[in-house]
Amino acid sequence: MSALKQIKADQGEEILNNLLLGLRTQVIEPVAARLDSSAQLTHEASEAVRELKNELGGISASLAQSILTIQTFQQDTLVQLQEFANNLQQILKQFQTDTHDVLQEMATEIRSGVGESIEGMKAQRTAFQEKRPRSCQYF
Repeated sequence: MSALKQIKADQGEEILNNLLLGLRTQVIEPVAARLDSSAQLTHEASEAVRELKNELGGISASLAQSILTIQTFQQDTLVQLQEFANNLQQILKQFQTDTHDVLQEMATEIRSGVGESIEGMKAQRTAFQEKRPRSCQYF
């Protein structure tokens, strides 16, 4: 009987070993392989997210710098436009003053010329009136 118990124990141990071996090859190893694969995919996804975060950080910094550059350009442009407007206003005022002065001078000269013409015509009329009696003698 003890031999029978030994055989039974040996068979039970063999069955248990076969069961454990089967469980190991059919369940535990595939699950472990899947877990390793899942861990690898999780690691790769984590690396991709980290790289994306770093790239987005660089893009954000570059975008912020671009915005500052544009704002500086706009500010400089506004300052230059204001200076241009002020200079143009001064030029137009000077042109207006110069034009007014020239037109006044021309008006004065025209009045003087008209006055001299009137005086000349009066002198001619007087001269003709004085010579009329004499010219009647000749004709």
